[in-house]
Amino acid sequence: MNRLFQFGMALVLCSAMALAQNAGSVPEQILAYPGTILYNGKIFTMDDTRINTSVGTIAEAMAVRDGKVLALGKTDDILRYAGPRTQKIDLKGRTVLPGIINSHIHGYGSGDFFKKNPEVVAEYIQHVSVSGKTVAELRQGIETVLKQEIPTLKPGQWLNIALPQGGAGTGIGIAFIQTGGMTRQMLDRLAPNTPVVLSAKFSLINSAAAKAAEAENGFPLATLRADGFVEASVGPNLEDRYFSTHLDELTKIQEQTLLNRAAAGMTTWASRVMLQPAAWNGLRKLARDGRLPNRFAFSIARSDRDIPDPASFFKALPDTDNDGNDYMWMMGVGTQSLDSGPPGICTTMEAPKAVKDREICRILPGNAYAAAVYGSIRAGHRLALGHVYGDKALDYFFDELERAMKDDPSITLDYIRSRNFSSDHCGFYPRAAQIPVLAKYNMILSCSPRFLDRSAPWLKDYGNFYANRIVPLKSLLAGGVKVAFEEESGHGQSYFANVPYIMTRKNFKGDVIAPEEAVDRVSIMKMMTSWASEFVGRPKVLGTLEAGKWADYVVLNKDYFTAPVEEIPTIIPLMTVLGGKIVVLRAEFARELGMQPVGPQVNFDFRPQSNYFPEE
Repeated sequence: MNRLFQFGMALVLCSAMALAQNAGSVPEQILAYPGTILYNGKIFTMDDTRINTSVGTIAEAMAVRDGKVLALGKTDDILRYAGPRTQKIDLKGRTVLPGIINSHIHGYGSGDFFKKNPEVVAEYIQHVSVSGKTVAELRQGIETVLKQEIPTLKPGQWLNIALPQGGAGTGIGIAFIQTGGMTRQMLDRLAPNTPVVLSAKFSLINSAAAKAAEAENGFPLATLRADGFVEASVGPNLEDRYFSTHLDELTKIQEQTLLNRAAAGMTTWASRVMLQPAAWNGLRKLARDGRLPNRFAFSIARSDRDIPDPASFFKALPDTDNDGNDYMWMMGVGTQSLDSGPPGICTTMEAPKAVKDREICRILPGNAYAAAVYGSIRAGHRLALGHVYGDKALDYFFDELERAMKDDPSITLDYIRSRNFSSDHCGFYPRAAQIPVLAKYNMILSCSPRFLDRSAPWLKDYGNFYANRIVPLKSLLAGGVKVAFEEESGHGQSYFANVPYIMTRKNFKGDVIAPEEAVDRVSIMKMMTSWASEFVGRPKVLGTLEAGKWADYVVLNKDYFTAPVEEIPTIIPLMTVLGGKIVVLRAEFARELGMQPVGPQVNFDFRPQSNYFPEE
């Protein structure tokens, strides 16, 4: 029997060798050749996912088959995999990286649509701006606008009066709304029947607007104060009202927006969804039709801002974390916003009383928000905290996490660590004492380089000694906490545009903010790739270029790892590939390859931009 088995095995081996030697005579339909081979390049796999400065394996060539990486290695070795129809791309020394994962981004293009089509907006709401440098000037301007505009409005049309927000939220309009420059009662006297909103980050509304908002939502605004202050923008839901009957138009807008982001290098993105029907249905339709040009990891977000009983909502929500498909999946539940952005942050930092009085802690011990966090943890959800800006908000989250663990012995430290909870922004957190706690619970943060712009102006109120709480990347990594890269880039910017911010700690204004928190470019690339894959809950298939993982990658015009710092913002993808399929191919690279361009040919703007200093 043993001799027979040995003979049989020898026969199989001989047959296999003969097949390998004569592959050209075998019908190609039964051979699984790679669809694409890239060669003569520098393929940075980023397969060393530890917190260090190693990029891991660097290969010359990569074979892709059926949307996944088949093999990596030297050019001569990988080219042996080629079949008669394998597309071979000579990189000529160019750099290839895993596709960029953007861990926090909003907007799917509808905002740009409404800016370009003001007549659509005007069907529901009339926008007017009022300027002024004092409370008296703003009041006078508001009264003038009300007298002029209300007689011109259609029945049911809202009036939104925009007040000065200033750079990074420092404008007088925000203070005017927060500190009672006008009240709901004053607005009611001036506009008893017309829904009126004063807006500057937050809102001040009259009774007619409160009634209209309740009718639109189906319940009262949970955060509406007696004086008319609301911790959010208020108005008719333009997206749902218009696009509920123009869904095909919305999907085209969403698809083009996401294609433009693919052109900038983004192959996966994360965002919280508010379950607004139009935006959600548009994205789901794109996914069903196979038209999503990048992968989408979403968290379901609800809070006391928009529903009266968020705790019951989360308790009833089944544990569907990671449910979905390869292109759209749920990465957790999000509590929307534990605080707001400056000046409405929740922080332990000391400041004059006038500044501290404007802080907002949406989560407080014993309130509905804290109950929602506690209930979510008890329900077994992975928490993807949708907006955290100040360190005290994180303290309150830790309190609810520890309470849940104390009340339910099945929620062990090992269990919490396995859930890989996440939080975002890093505006004024974490402080040094919180980093070991983050590491203890194996939390991963999503941090934005742009907050060196947004937070820095507030140091004049809080003090420069708090600068090391703004995006403290060096301390986080040293403390064993991984970080993902979030980037809401300006129009026509690559995702490399603001990398120098966190390498040099120099912001748009040229101010150097806590230079000791600077990090190296390898760590930043891990933030964009391998660590970000943990943030979105798909590290087994995303974030690195390894055999068996999804073939999501970008071919760059310059070597990210050797380019001078000042040139990094000019790095753009020549080709963006998702699951082995070319989503964007720039014309200059297409000509070299003898191919046709694919996708949008974005005219990138390499000038410095800032979302937080609009006047400049």
